Amino acid sequence: MARSYSGFSWERVAGTYAHDLEVTSCTTGPGACSLQIPNVLNDLDNSNNVESKFILMSFTHSLSSQEQVSRFYQQTTFGPTKQMIDSWNYNAPTVGSEMANWVKSQMDETQTPSTLHRSYYRKHLDRTAVFEGGSPDGQLRWNDHYHPRHPCSQYARWREYSFTVDDYYQPVVATPYGAQWLLSVRGVPRTLVSQWKNDLGHNIGQGQFLVCWHPEEVLNGVLKVIIGNRCTAVFGGNPRVNLPAGIYGAYNNIRVIDLPSRASFGTVAPILSSSYHVEHLFGEALYLMNGIWNHQCYSAGMDGRYYGVLGNIPGYGQVYYAGTIEVHENTLDNPMLAGGAALMSGVKPICPVPATSFLNGK
Repeated sequence: MARSYSGFSWERVAGTYAHDLEVTSCTTGPGACSLQIPNVLNDLDNSNNVESKFILMSFTHSLSSQEQVSRFYQQTTFGPTKQMIDSWNYNAPTVGSEMANWVKSQMDETQTPSTLHRSYYRKHLDRTAVFEGGSPDGQLRWNDHYHPRHPCSQYARWREYSFTVDDYYQPVVATPYGAQWLLSVRGVPRTLVSQWKNDLGHNIGQGQFLVCWHPEEVLNGVLKVIIGNRCTAVFGGNPRVNLPAGIYGAYNNIRVIDLPSRASFGTVAPILSSSYHVEHLFGEALYLMNGIWNHQCYSAGMDGRYYGVLGNIPGYGQVYYAGTIEVHENTLDNPMLAGGAALMSGVKPICPVPATSFLNGK
């Protein structure tokens, strides 16, 4: 019903007597207090007049240095790893002094650079907006609430696989191209494959085939089309982007950007998601670690309509632009005005403008 530890004053604890116990007249220094203890026989829990007692007990408790460090990390981080605990400087004069040094180092930008959730979120934002952004030929609708970042900007994503979840229930057109097959969607060629077969290894042939399942957005991931009356997996899965210049040069709805080497890209790991109780992988991509700019980037425009943008990575292969929603900064230090309307040409903000307060306005 009450406790005192480490020389602190007595305090009530949660339980039956939390509201009835009175703690008064606590002195400074050692925890000496007056406790007015309620009569247990008048308590509702003892309505049958069962004899009860209050017992004063003392306990000793101590933590090892590693346990103290583990508790400290639980309070100051998102949880320690075994490596963090083992790498602690246990030769310091006291554990407390080393904790103080650790806190100081965390507050010193030169020793511990910031790793911000916002920066991580901006880099790995997953919502693809290319489909919503519209195509140069006007076949796809334009969404006036959001648009993807520019293909040449920092963190712009590019995909190696040919089909995305936006292709679900879209027709794939297979056309013979020499001894190979050219696969197109909505009039835009996606890739050239050496074989076009079902999961049993039988040739599918030319024609139009409806995508009947959400394609896995990973290289060689699940890809299914309707053949006859059956939703059938394509042999080899989601194929790699492969469009020779002789193909993409013949289409005015494909824009090409020469990208830097593979070393200039980071990797976005796919996300495991559930679709109709089946686990699928989505969102695998490469992203530009730094922005680039050349005449091809300029010709891609700035209006957010980046459908059909093909990239060539020297010595590596080809990728299609996989746009993600562009995120502008909106912080207490740098707030956006009027919901960010001034930053977006031809689009309107989807988020309401909050009322001015001491947090967001002067």
